[in-house]
Amino acid sequence: MLFQRKSRLKKTEYRDCGKYCINPFQGWYRPYIYDLSQRFDPEEQRWCLHEEEPLCLVECSLEAYAKGELPIEALTCLGDILSFFEEYHKQVILRFAYDFDGSAMAKEPTELGLILLHMEQIARITKSYEEMILCFQGLFIGNWGEMHGSRYSTDRSMQTLYEGFRKAFGPEVVLAVRRLEWLQQWSGKDSNLTLFDDGIFGSTDDLGTFQGPRDAALSGIQEATHGLPAGGELLSGGLLQGLFSKELILDSLKQMHISYLNNQYDTKALSYLKEQGIFEAIENHMGYRLLVQGIEQKDQKLLITVSNTGWGDLFLPCVFSLVDGNDQVLAQQQIPMIMAGATIQLTFPTVAQGAFLEGRLRGKYPVCFCNHGETTFELGESVHA
Repeated sequence: MLFQRKSRLKKTEYRDCGKYCINPFQGWYRPYIYDLSQRFDPEEQRWCLHEEEPLCLVECSLEAYAKGELPIEALTCLGDILSFFEEYHKQVILRFAYDFDGSAMAKEPTELGLILLHMEQIARITKSYEEMILCFQGLFIGNWGEMHGSRYSTDRSMQTLYEGFRKAFGPEVVLAVRRLEWLQQWSGKDSNLTLFDDGIFGSTDDLGTFQGPRDAALSGIQEATHGLPAGGELLSGGLLQGLFSKELILDSLKQMHISYLNNQYDTKALSYLKEQGIFEAIENHMGYRLLVQGIEQKDQKLLITVSNTGWGDLFLPCVFSLVDGNDQVLAQQQIPMIMAGATIQLTFPTVAQGAFLEGRLRGKYPVCFCNHGETTFELGESVHA
């Protein structure tokens, strides 16, 4: 659960604290890989969790079931895994695949219809956990579930798998695909389709994430991921070859609306960014970043100005509440979305002295304000009825 300390701010302190803020549905993550044919032990797994990482990549291997439907034991295992992460107040990225060592051709089902069946079975379980799911990555195929190196990488098979996914999971869940061409191909009729780039800076085209000039591709990614989470893995290959200037690195991540990044896969990439003096800038701008910039009273109304200074959009509806010292809600306002770089104005009735501002996503995940890096903002003694 995110920290909920109340900050003692003066009315004039509308400055960014300059520190990494832990927020739901974004930030640094690490992968947790499970085989659905093996028993899940929550007591063993709880020691692996990290409080400072609310977002987790949950990867589930279907290799044991490449020749038949998922048995009740596998579906129960999946439910146990998701219940475990829910119990510890985590949000998850979900990826299902038959291969997690680069041998998809040898491990995937020989019939595409079986993959579609597995999608239908899994969707029945995940539906109960949609509030904690950020997105699904991939269409169950490819090396490491990255949609390449598969017998089903043809246009026809990919279209069938995409349609099967939407039929099974519905139009509301966010689906992230591995390459820009697929995103652009399907996004015209799909408002919840985004990109996961597991080759960021691995080469000039992010190891095949896109084709053509990088600036044109980044512009396409920026447009296509508008209002959605986008993230992936940083790779050291292109960085150590000197293919990217510091300015290009920062601009690339900003244009991608980067929301989440792997902090485990390629530590050489992270070390390089630290050596270049830009690691903190990336860490502090990843995802949304809410800054309270001003409070004033006008015409018996309390006006609070909040800006999203991060590179990512706040893509989920956020309920902002005024609460008193006993956490009793005095007034609320829901904002459907706050784009990167946007400023909004919250309007509340005037309140008694000692009120605090807080925000929550999906009704239960508190967001952090970057003024002091905490989940409540004290309005100040000069704000009163």
